[in-house]
Amino acid sequence: MTGVHGQVLGHVVRRSVEALSDQKNHENMHRFFARYELPNWAVGGIAVYAVVFAILLASIRYTIGDVIATLMMVETPSTTETLTISTSDNKTPLEKEPLLDTEALTVTASSTPNQAVTRNARHTMRHLVRRAGPFARWRALPLYFAHHATAGLVTLALSPRRAAHTGGLPMLLVHAAVAILATVLTSPLHAAWTHGLIAAPEGKQSAWSRVRGMFARGGVMKSLMLPSVVYAGAQQLTIGMPVVLACVLGVHKVRHGDLAQEFSSAEKTVFALKLVACAATMAFVAVAVLLPAAVTLTRMEASLLPEEEDAMVPFDRTFGARVSELGCVGFVDAWRTVDRVVRLRIVKVYAQLFTMQMVIIILGMMGLASFVAGFKHVQATPN
Repeated sequence: MTGVHGQVLGHVVRRSVEALSDQKNHENMHRFFARYELPNWAVGGIAVYAVVFAILLASIRYTIGDVIATLMMVETPSTTETLTISTSDNKTPLEKEPLLDTEALTVTASSTPNQAVTRNARHTMRHLVRRAGPFARWRALPLYFAHHATAGLVTLALSPRRAAHTGGLPMLLVHAAVAILATVLTSPLHAAWTHGLIAAPEGKQSAWSRVRGMFARGGVMKSLMLPSVVYAGAQQLTIGMPVVLACVLGVHKVRHGDLAQEFSSAEKTVFALKLVACAATMAFVAVAVLLPAAVTLTRMEASLLPEEEDAMVPFDRTFGARVSELGCVGFVDAWRTVDRVVRLRIVKVYAQLFTMQMVIIILGMMGLASFVAGFKHVQATPN
């Protein structure tokens, strides 16, 4: 589920480009480094540290949030069928044994659920490495970059120039509409990326052949239009609702200086509760709206996997004979066929991902602060 991550990443990149193009921000940055008297080599070290830190976070998010989570979404629970044959024996030892074909036979059929390959993130990763090699955690990465780059270019081309200077609710609605349209137009590319994630390595189909096949295949965009619209709308809702709530609560009006110097303890507590409310709203919408939309889209894309390719995990292509003539499962059936245990498993893996990212961010910030503090201490120490 790349929805929230993609929206946040796009917002950060857009704001970063605007910040780097602003002369005032350049002056503030130079003033910051001059304040701490950091030499060029220290600034370069911080830049390298930030790049490595960002790559580490992105790698963990892609492996767990995309590769492992997608396999969890498409796996079909399997069972082992067992037949037990028994004979009835109510005779005394002195009686003559009858022939086999006159004996009463009892046949009992039983089914035992198999353990899911994707029952947890660790077992899923072992399965990936065993079948596809040590680089399986980054499989289909070129298709991921191609999809996001194409979606970004389409969004940039469709965005009206006046929207950049429009604030408030109109700007949010314009960006939401453009993002939804870009998601629909690039849905075949997103489906090709999903196939690259779930397909077994024995197929060895190239990324370009997947993209070409999805765009050449008739009815793909039509089949994926509804789930793509719902998914993109859920993305915008997950980001937009906390933003609207923050505006209603007045969080955006609070400056850091006022919070640190002018706010009393009670006001700081109220402000913290407002932030918690915004975060809780985002989490609730992500679990209740975005997650079902992402699972539905992924399973509908998986149903379009070519018949000559096998999946990395047990996968029922027919979804219980619910596939349409176009070879795609229905929108409602794609979500209804997901077992409750699987839904909880997906929520759990995303909770683990969020926890890991928060721990890494905290450790990274502590490391950066220790570096700056240590450098200042060395500078303050007389020779």
